[in-house]
Amino acid sequence: EDKPRGLAWNLTQRRAGAGIKYDYFIDDRWYALATTRVLGATFANIDLRLTAGIGVGYTVIDEEDMTLVTEAGLSYVDESYRDGSPSDDYMAARVAYKLTKQINESTRLQHGVEAYPSLENKDDIYLQMKTELATNLTSTMFAALTHTMDYDNTPAPGSRRDDHRVLLSIGWTF
Repeated sequence: EDKPRGLAWNLTQRRAGAGIKYDYFIDDRWYALATTRVLGATFANIDLRLTAGIGVGYTVIDEEDMTLVTEAGLSYVDESYRDGSPSDDYMAARVAYKLTKQINESTRLQHGVEAYPSLENKDDIYLQMKTELATNLTSTMFAALTHTMDYDNTPAPGSRRDDHRVLLSIGWTF
């Protein structure tokens, strides 16, 4: 008699990345920024995507229950591929916004877009859109439902232009 030996897995994502951003406030609304991010994405055929840049940001809305910030600047983008295809690097504009709405005392909605249109090739653009609903479950435990879309108008050979992820996260604060 044949018995199942365990669960069958269908791996749909394998990604690793990190980033850092520094904001230096000039006044209550304006700030200068420096940012960098690295990403490896196996199924998108990305060995390494590096973005690094500088810019300015402006706080459009700063209310108790809602904030909206916008940012613009210049970034260097470098993409190298896992399959050995020629790498792609270019100077890009960086435009971004993030809207945060506090729905109630324990729940917030956050939506943002960060785009890198090439200054060298009008057809080359990379962007990431992220929408997250997060809530406190207890004083130290939270849950978040996040949809992230990565879009690359000139993806790695054999890869799709868009990549969607939905994550349900549970975490603790210390």
